[in-house]
Amino acid sequence: MTRVAASLLLSLTLLALPACGKGPSDTGTSSGTSITGADGGTQDAGTGDSGTGDSGTGDSGTGDSGTGDSGIGDSGVSDGGTGDSGVSDGGTTGSSDADGDGYISAALGGDDCDDGDATIHPGATDVPGDGVDQDCNGFDATTKTMLAVGDLMAGDLVVSEVMQNPESVEDGQGEWFELYNATDSDVDLGGLLIWDDGVDFVDVADGLGVPAGGLVVFGRTTDTTQNGGAPVDYGYDGDMALSNGSDAIYVGYSTTVFDRVRWDNGLSFPDPAGASMTLDPEWLDAELNDSGLYWCTAWTVYGDGDLGTPGQENDPCGVDVTDADGDGFVASVDCDDTDPTIYPGAPDTWYDGVDSDCAENSDFDADLDGYDSDAYTVGGVPGDDCDDTDATIYPGATETDGDGIDSNCDGVDGTVGGSDTGSTDTGSTDTGGTDTGSSDTGGTDTGGTDTGSSGAGVDTLVAGDLVITEIMQNPSAVSDSYGEWFEVLNASTADVDLLGLVVSDDSSDSFTVGSSVVVAAGGRVVFGRNGDTAVNGGVSVDYDFSGMSLGNDDDELILSNTSGVLDAVRYDGGKTFPDPSGASMSLDPGASDATSNDDGTNWCQGTTAYGDGDLGTPGSVNDACGGGDTGATGDTGLSSARR
Repeated sequence: MTRVAASLLLSLTLLALPACGKGPSDTGTSSGTSITGADGGTQDAGTGDSGTGDSGTGDSGTGDSGTGDSGIGDSGVSDGGTGDSGVSDGGTTGSSDADGDGYISAALGGDDCDDGDATIHPGATDVPGDGVDQDCNGFDATTKTMLAVGDLMAGDLVVSEVMQNPESVEDGQGEWFELYNATDSDVDLGGLLIWDDGVDFVDVADGLGVPAGGLVVFGRTTDTTQNGGAPVDYGYDGDMALSNGSDAIYVGYSTTVFDRVRWDNGLSFPDPAGASMTLDPEWLDAELNDSGLYWCTAWTVYGDGDLGTPGQENDPCGVDVTDADGDGFVASVDCDDTDPTIYPGAPDTWYDGVDSDCAENSDFDADLDGYDSDAYTVGGVPGDDCDDTDATIYPGATETDGDGIDSNCDGVDGTVGGSDTGSTDTGSTDTGGTDTGSSDTGGTDTGGTDTGSSGAGVDTLVAGDLVITEIMQNPSAVSDSYGEWFEVLNASTADVDLLGLVVSDDSSDSFTVGSSVVVAAGGRVVFGRNGDTAVNGGVSVDYDFSGMSLGNDDDELILSNTSGVLDAVRYDGGKTFPDPSGASMSLDPGASDATSNDDGTNWCQGTTAYGDGDLGTPGSVNDACGGGDTGATGDTGLSSARR
């Protein structure tokens, strides 16, 4: 039996005794004078209280005089041989519950956070704002509303600092990361889920809180003698490891992801050793921290000598936080901070001489083939691209003989065959090998502008002619900035050139297709963040885009021409649409129209592996959903174990 249990039994026994505190045979007064017959026989016989009552040799002095023997210490129970041997009255009970509040000290495996103060224990009333955590829940109560993690929304918690590669101790001891509470309420983090793109997973136990605007530190261990001196609030042991090169941290609850940060082995994020990656304190935001631009290497020393500010305000990064034109882009990324119509991803009008989207390419090279249009003079130099709508047509391009196209802009199409001796060649196709006529009018295309494509223009399309059929918003094989893509079906009955198609979301992300992209009737075209299959996860991309990213949780894809919206899909972070990681959101092939794809129940997770191992069917007919899991409960990016 434990000593606490023994003390409880003792207390229950004492409750059965008379209120005066004397044993049944203790007749006489309670003054302690000798009661030889009554107190020397049945009750206190033996070594403890033999002789003259309670003032004799056995219990004289400090041990049992005064309070020690007044009705409780020696009331017929404690003095039975070993009652006053220094164990019962000295406090073995006190060593585990020193303040006597009924709760075992946290240092001995209990849950009393201050065993020296009986007013502090689990369940005690916490006085708001006094700086004392009376109820041992991890923080002092305030007059503000207390939120549970189930009350939070995306962006309410922000990953603000990551120590993925300590040097003062091993990674397995010294790794940690920090979260910022962006709400104006205290938050109880019990039930918070933390995971990465792999198998790492942490389910935070109850008893951890973070105040409004405060910081909380998670790490491999809370022991500062082992973790390099980091003040870790919550230890997750080996349930999670932070890779030194590239990795991710997600924080969320149920189907809601509050924040996600993916570092990329130094491509855009810092990649320090012995120092944390720290988010600029001016930009504690769950969207801005997606970009490595707002992160830097910490320089403040903590603990055993590594650099970082765990649990404290971060070191500033020196990011220029000025946004003089108020377009939402700071001066460090805005190529013209004096004009609100110029910013990364802004709609760009070709040939006006303004780089509105900050793409740093020539505004007179609409097909992006490296040659300016011959219709304009740029910086005093005439352009020499005879067709600035087709990237395969430019000075020096390979000429295909007899196809009716002047691919190399030398003024004539290459020809094959015999000799054309006619004085005037008026045919639409020149089949002669050598044209010696005095006037060859067959080499001129008088039918307007030859775009080099065989499809109708994008402005001939009407709503429903294009259908968004597949979205890879969260690849696992590579980072989002390389591996994101989406697929569009041409549901019209004619081939279409998508030059001029506008793709956007409901905020500021957008791009305009700037070169000829012909998609056959019933065919599919894949748009991607990067066209290099060696780095994009192995997806064959028909058109590279910039100025836009696909949110992992909820976001929008909107296709438009000059007449209006052709199709739009708004996925919702797992509420009705699937929300997978490492797999595409795939529209059931039986619902491939611009109305059915509005409904998340018509989408499912891709199941066919492509390229480097992610799942999806870019450019091919989608996997059938088969009425299976639509993502409302099973494929939200959180496995069933994470719910």
